Amino acid sequence: MPRGITENDVFTACDALLVSGSRPTIERVRHHLGRGSPNTVGPHLDTWFKGLGARIQDPAAFAAPSGVPDPVHAAASQVWEAAQAEARRDIDKRVAQGVAEAEARVQALEARAQRAEAALQASALAAQRAEEKVSRDAGALEEALRNYAAERARVDEVRAALAAGHLRIQQLEAELASQRAEAAQQLAAAIERADAADRRVAMELERERSARAKAERAAEGWAAKADAAKRETVTATDEVRRKLDLAHTRELQLQGQLAAAMADLVVERTLREDAQGAAQAQEAAARAARDQTTALHETLERLTAMLEASPSPPLQPAARRKRSTPKAP
Repeated sequence: MPRGITENDVFTACDALLVSGSRPTIERVRHHLGRGSPNTVGPHLDTWFKGLGARIQDPAAFAAPSGVPDPVHAAASQVWEAAQAEARRDIDKRVAQGVAEAEARVQALEARAQRAEAALQASALAAQRAEEKVSRDAGALEEALRNYAAERARVDEVRAALAAGHLRIQQLEAELASQRAEAAQQLAAAIERADAADRRVAMELERERSARAKAERAAEGWAAKADAAKRETVTATDEVRRKLDLAHTRELQLQGQLAAAMADLVVERTLREDAQGAAQAQEAAARAARDQTTALHETLERLTAMLEASPSPPLQPAARRKRSTPKAP
């Protein structure tokens, strides 16, 4: 029954491929071993590559045994130089790729920071406009309140005038009743005198008749005055009612305007609070983007400094020393 692929098997195959001048890959390791799945070989191959740089830079990692012939020594030197060149190309490629990705991320974050700053400025402008509109609406509301107070004062005046009109109507009605009572008394006295005159001589009867006619004319005059006073009272009542209806209509209109102004004020305050919240969020996003941009700039500078200050790997050839782990049987 075949056993599974171990890390030592993969390391031994990679070393053999590297000595032969081939770059170790999953397929080449599987072909060299004659077995193994990609899922098993892949992680061991990654681990071998991670330790390869330290092994190459360690002079004692590849100690040449004594008595090695010169041709073998030259071949090992060529393999060593090929391995170093391959490792340098791989490192340069990965560093260049990392720098390119870092620069792309820096550019993206700078663009994002610019968009966030623009949005923050727009939010601040919107908040300022909202505050100005709230101030204007507050002034309009105060003006509406003053107008409402003035209209209420006029309504109170109209009501006071209406009360005075009612009092005047009551006074006129009292005067009319008094005049009617007085006319009735005069008429009764005239009738009584006329009856007495009937019992008197014809001359007295004629005189009393004249007095009766005079009294009737006086009663008709009082009745005409009473009718005129009544018509005047009705006209005054209609005029007062008309003024009261106009005042009530104006009061309702002012109440509607006041309610609309209050609603607009509430809406403007809500918009202002939303604009302030959005401005704070945009400011936080811009601050975070600037922090990320600064960190990426620092990372890019460190990578550039490390790339410029990195010493070249040693070029003297050496053969691989025996591994401390046992070989596969």
